[in-house]
Amino acid sequence: MFSKNPSHIHKRGQSLVFIALGMAVFLGFVALAIDGGHILSVRRRARAAADEAALAAANAWARDNSNWQTAALNVAKNDGFDNDADNVEVDVQQLDSATCQELTSDTASAQCSCFQVSLKAQTTAIFAQFIGQDTSTTGATAISHACKEVPLEDGYAIRSRDDLKVKNGGGAMAWGRVRSDSNIIRTEMGHLWSFQGFPFPFGGEITAGESIECNGGFMFCNPMMNMMAIGPQVPIMGAAVYENTPRPPMTALANLPKPEACNTVAQPISCSEITGVDAMEAEMAAMMSDFMNAASGMPNISNFSGFTGSDSASEMFNSFQGVMEGMFNDFREGTDEACKVYPPGQYNTAIRVNDGEAAIFLPGAHCFAQDVTIDGHAMGLNQTFYFENGSGITLGNRSTVALDAGTPPFDWGGMLFYNPGHVTISTESGSMLVGSIYAPNGNCDLNGGGMMMGWSQLLCNQITIRGGFQVMIAFDADHVYHVPARVDLVK
Repeated sequence: MFSKNPSHIHKRGQSLVFIALGMAVFLGFVALAIDGGHILSVRRRARAAADEAALAAANAWARDNSNWQTAALNVAKNDGFDNDADNVEVDVQQLDSATCQELTSDTASAQCSCFQVSLKAQTTAIFAQFIGQDTSTTGATAISHACKEVPLEDGYAIRSRDDLKVKNGGGAMAWGRVRSDSNIIRTEMGHLWSFQGFPFPFGGEITAGESIECNGGFMFCNPMMNMMAIGPQVPIMGAAVYENTPRPPMTALANLPKPEACNTVAQPISCSEITGVDAMEAEMAAMMSDFMNAASGMPNISNFSGFTGSDSASEMFNSFQGVMEGMFNDFREGTDEACKVYPPGQYNTAIRVNDGEAAIFLPGAHCFAQDVTIDGHAMGLNQTFYFENGSGITLGNRSTVALDAGTPPFDWGGMLFYNPGHVTISTESGSMLVGSIYAPNGNCDLNGGGMMMGWSQLLCNQITIRGGFQVMIAFDADHVYHVPARVDLVK
């Protein structure tokens, strides 16, 4: 009944061997598919967690230099990679500045840094353990780059890319550093002072990338210009003055995005159609009071009247305050034709405020495709003037202008004039300007018997102060534009 053919029994044995081998191969493919998929899933999660943790470290450092390592570890833990677990290793490092610069080509190493997060995790095999592979290690590495929010041209009250010229009795008293990336040229009783902190005139710094040329006048040249007198008898050390001194180039902000408010075309309206002039006057008066209170502690500087036309700082501020009060009275009494209000938005035609007329610029961004000329009165709080197509601004004749860009941090806080093709302030004009005047491609010409003062920055391609014009400005990080923090992934 049973076959006694030995070849048949042999064939059945071979079949069992092939079936066993096939099952092993099948189980290997199953292990590869399931365990491999599991490893890929862990690797993807590790990649995302490393990216998020690196960005968390960068954000914490850029924001307030807080514990960036803890921030990164917390994010990794929330994503399932707990450094305290036996099978997980999370390493967070701040890279040295040289390595970071190689990765990013950054020049401002003091304000920028890179952070590396490396994740490693052991995964337990489900099927592969049957073929002797119990665990495998997977992970990911991410590097982030952060630059802190910093004031635009931190510490500089006056800076030019090209020459800085003071002549014909014009000059500047700057509480902050003064810098020309090219030459400083002072002739014909021009004067240029730099002080370290407002209101007390100690220290300061005046530097030129190339030469400093002095031909007569009150400001002495090296080495004597390092000394000056406060009052008739009290000598103190003045500004440190250096020529042929390299510095990083002026901050490049030439491609800031156009403010959203400028997507809407705007038109001026009559002053009679708005309310709140009293509140504006109160805020402007408070700003002036702060400036005057700070200046009240300033010792009388020898020949102050020769510099400013006033016997003291108090007299100068009182005079300007009186002009401002008159300006607001003009606003209240102005007719529809004489007083206009400019809401934020896009202005495609030239703006002109004639002598005897008044203008109020409402809070927000104002974009100008053509020139702005103010020969009368103008004021505004919390506004930015955004210039396009080479347009610029002229404050002329007997204009009285009080403009305050507001305070950071917000998108345009502290930016008063952005990228004008020119800034011209002339004749007997008086200006209280608060915020950054940023014209790296435009020349700033301050000419005549006028005055400019405020918590401000004058940053231009070329600066000329002449004809008795006086600049009295103080750098204050709370009032100028801040370059926003920047955080991104390098790899």
